[in-house]
Amino acid sequence: MDYTRAGARLQVLLGHLGRPSALQIVAHPVSGPASPANFCPEQFQYTLDNNVLSLEQRKFYEENGFLVIKNLVSDDDIQRFRYNTSIYGFNKSLHYMDVTVTPA
Repeated sequence: MDYTRAGARLQVLLGHLGRPSALQIVAHPVSGPASPANFCPEQFQYTLDNNVLSLEQRKFYEENGFLVIKNLVSDDDIQRFRYNTSIYGFNKSLHYMDVTVTPA
């Protein structure tokens, strides 16, 4: 991996986020591995305690980085979205920077 290029990308990303430069970021050691058994609500880093998400949803998001909300989008909407993407050609293969992505 080209670390100079990765460092430059990190600088740009941190600039967009309004964070300090990569040279000022310091890793801090932890006392042990994190696990759900010692998961403490005071350690939530990415969610707010505002009654929008349940404690279980917050824990899942903190551990996995995403939420699954069943039936959020109706089956009819999903079928409509599939149809719309097919007529506009979004289901064709995409080639970018020596990587080809083919839809399932």
